[in-house]
Amino acid sequence: VDNLFDFYHGDLSHASVVALGTRPPGVSLSTSHRTMMGDFGHAIGGPRMSDEAWDKLKEGDGKLMFANQTDQWRFRPEAQQAFGDMMDQQGHANIFPNLWVTGTQLSLRIPRGPTTTEIWWFAFTPTNLDEETRKKWVFGNNHVFGPAGLW
Repeated sequence: VDNLFDFYHGDLSHASVVALGTRPPGVSLSTSHRTMMGDFGHAIGGPRMSDEAWDKLKEGDGKLMFANQTDQWRFRPEAQQAFGDMMDQQGHANIFPNLWVTGTQLSLRIPRGPTTTEIWWFAFTPTNLDEETRKKWVFGNNHVFGPAGLW
């Protein structure tokens, strides 16, 4: 899943969605990126959170972009201990060789031949959401990644 780690592709590949103003005012992406390789080919890569994004996260409810993406987990002590200085990492994890973890979705890329790859999307929605929040969550899953996605 090679474009997980070449976050320079975003400025070109996703320019139209950025132009739509999908990020809250005053929150910019960091120009500092990093890729961390794990054992057995697993990795995480992407932009680090900018100072503005951290400030917005600390003062608000943690919803930086879409209703189904929250970063409040970053404040839990056990998460801070597990992630250490990776806590400011935004991006996506890759479970080698072909599973992309996007937060609330999984993208499984299955090679079907030398010129064909099949992509299966799995979206997760908590069962304890009220109806309005559930609709927003499902909308976010349908409109972030995948065939109908903005990104």
